[in-house]
Amino acid sequence: MKDVLSGGTWRGWVLAAIMYGLFSVSPALLILKYVIHIDLAILMAVLFVQTVSFIVFRKKFYETAAVMVSAVCGLLESGPGATEPGQESNVTEVILEKNEMYSLYFLMFWISGMSAIGVDALLPWAIELRFPLADIWKLIGGLIALYVIHEALHGLAAMAWGKIPFSSLHFGINVRLMAFYCHADKPMTLSAYRAFALLPLIATTPAAVLILSFDPAIWSVLLLCATFAGGAGDVMVFFKARRYDNDAWIQDHLSEVGFTMFPAGETPAS
Repeated sequence: MKDVLSGGTWRGWVLAAIMYGLFSVSPALLILKYVIHIDLAILMAVLFVQTVSFIVFRKKFYETAAVMVSAVCGLLESGPGATEPGQESNVTEVILEKNEMYSLYFLMFWISGMSAIGVDALLPWAIELRFPLADIWKLIGGLIALYVIHEALHGLAAMAWGKIPFSSLHFGINVRLMAFYCHADKPMTLSAYRAFALLPLIATTPAAVLILSFDPAIWSVLLLCATFAGGAGDVMVFFKARRYDNDAWIQDHLSEVGFTMFPAGETPAS
């Protein structure tokens, strides 16, 4: 599928149109129909406007679709530099592509948002559409708590499974990517790194779902979306590293979103 969008063929345009309908048209119509309860005439007008928008800005949508497909395909491929069993392997650096990471963030944000809308349409509850000042403060407070807990869980996993001392953990904000980070300056085994990467996503997503169930409103939907999508970089790292041996050693990249992989039995100290 990745190659379909690389050549500008009619199949690529069809795939781009399908993705536009899936990720742009469908959410808009679902929100208008089941959340805001707009009548059919307005829905058809929205559909017409979105169709015209795709025709006018088709090249931009095509490029966006290509990046999104590349991000998904990147999860299914082995990490760069992965070697076949029996071959000589060397230290490998894997750096995540920023555009692909942002595309995966959007996909995960979309999946969680659509799930919340689907639940709203199927279950006897209703998402509160008003967005008062109090809810804005709830969202801001929830996001701050989310990011603090997210990075703290990275650190907890590094200490618990990776045996990384707290003095080797560094917390901060990557200004270029506008993202918080927890960096471990010592290596750990790949099996420990998997827990280090995914523990925040596994722990915080159910908590956000619980908050949404108690207070179904715009702010809690956005909090859920940000919680789930906030693990996009961690998910990409997890999949990029999945083809390496479990007893290989891995370390966070010093300056980029990615990692350095060392062959089994070889660590920076050796």
